[in-house]
Amino acid sequence: MNQYTINFNNRVTRETVTINYKVILADPEEHKSITQFGNVSYQRFAAPASFFMSGKPALNLIRDIDDAMDAEKYLLCNVNFATSEDEHVLKVPSKADILQIVADHQGQTPQIKVAHQLLLG
Repeated sequence: MNQYTINFNNRVTRETVTINYKVILADPEEHKSITQFGNVSYQRFAAPASFFMSGKPALNLIRDIDDAMDAEKYLLCNVNFATSEDEHVLKVPSKADILQIVADHQGQTPQIKVAHQLLLG
């Protein structure tokens, strides 16, 4: 089974919160190791502060990414978060919440490493 990593970084402004992500295979297939990439942007005035502080944007992306990967071929092994540009606005979800999201989809408790990078997105 091929393993993959999700890398997140962010951009927080007075008006928006943008979360960028890349899904990278541990063993590149046909010399292409990035299988998914993208971003999602939110207008801060339209979402409650608790949405960003709970890490819900990243949890939603993890669920969507996991849904889009063939569970018979690919297994999530790492989730890496860049340090938030403004931790008073955006926080990383807990490891327990991440494990629960993936376990709900895969039907078993996964072994996933969660890391916080000291780099700004």
